[in-house]
Amino acid sequence: MTKGLFKWMMAIAIIASPMVFTACGDDDESGSSQTVNAAKADVTLALPLGEELAKYCEGTITYTDAKGDSVIEELSSGNVINNVWTKTIKDYMLPAPIMVALEFKAKDVDAIGKTIKHPNVINVSFQYKDANGKNIGDLNQQALFLAEKGNSTTLNMRTGTQLFCAFTIPQRGFIAGESAHESTVPIRTVSFEYQKLNDLGFWAGEENENGYESWGSMVYPCEYQESYVKLNTTFGGYYWSGYAISNRTEKGFTPGDFTPTGMPDQFNNVTGKAHSGKNFCVVMPYGETIHLGAKSSKAKGAQLKGFWYTNSSYTAHAIENGDGMSTVPGGFTKDDWFKCIVTGMKADSTTVSVEIMLAQNGDYVKDWQFVDLSSMGQIKSLSFSFDGTKKNEHGVTTPAYMCIDDIEE
Repeated sequence: MTKGLFKWMMAIAIIASPMVFTACGDDDESGSSQTVNAAKADVTLALPLGEELAKYCEGTITYTDAKGDSVIEELSSGNVINNVWTKTIKDYMLPAPIMVALEFKAKDVDAIGKTIKHPNVINVSFQYKDANGKNIGDLNQQALFLAEKGNSTTLNMRTGTQLFCAFTIPQRGFIAGESAHESTVPIRTVSFEYQKLNDLGFWAGEENENGYESWGSMVYPCEYQESYVKLNTTFGGYYWSGYAISNRTEKGFTPGDFTPTGMPDQFNNVTGKAHSGKNFCVVMPYGETIHLGAKSSKAKGAQLKGFWYTNSSYTAHAIENGDGMSTVPGGFTKDDWFKCIVTGMKADSTTVSVEIMLAQNGDYVKDWQFVDLSSMGQIKSLSFSFDGTKKNEHGVTTPAYMCIDDIEE
């Protein structure tokens, strides 16, 4: 395998938990996720290669099987029918991630030096069959053929590797408790796994060309986009607001200078882990919203099933020890409460809200819990606000933080 191919394969690696799996691509309609039980099935791939590519090239398929082993198989003429290459992976343990890459090289000496055409963007189809041969689902995903020097649609054949295509198979599984013979409807889940984090294990924005001066310092509007969801974040050298992404595993909280890097524990949650995968989102908005359907052709936004949430370690520290700003000092009593109000905005600008109680009755949320947003219907954005009993003349003093993960459509 060439170094370039290895890099591309590593770039599309899926980060998945044992129970929830997510696949994302340039086509935001292809992402899917489902809480599943493992089940064996045959997975058949079909890639249209184009006439010249099928005629002049041979190659290999490399994929990672359910055990995590890398498997390399030669492509022969028997694999290509009507210029479409097909491959069936038998008895695959769904929904283990599969990572596939194709290498092509000159088929024989007569092909060397020829300039041939090949598809650029192709539609890859996935067919799933259970152990009895029953079709349990079909999905499609776009893939991009990548040449050694970009993604041009012509190729000057040499003896070495010239072209490859790398993609991941969308995760299609079964609802826990169902048999492998029952098909399910895939859902899209945003899991925050695709943002590069800093050495402290978080991202809260960064400097960019769109910076502007505010209150004597520079601030920078930033965004994170995954599938149909776009998060807006404002970053400054002395503060941040909006939606940060973290993989920090510390549960505790130590105060700092309140800058992003000076107080990294503000990016901890009380469980010390994400709900799935490694990353989670820290919510601390000052007017920033979560936009839905940002890459979708559906102008009406999205209809969410809900998301998972838990308390920030910063909030939990204030609940237990006091926040130092409330008119009533000390931590929460049984009569104190703290909540987040999640508001969805519809296409006609009307809103609907759901409340999340983060602390009440002398206790607070200490694990990942699910909030059902299905009652909101089709919405274009989400916003977050906070309220509670600990206040001063400026408003709520409990740190207005919450951690979320796995936004499910």
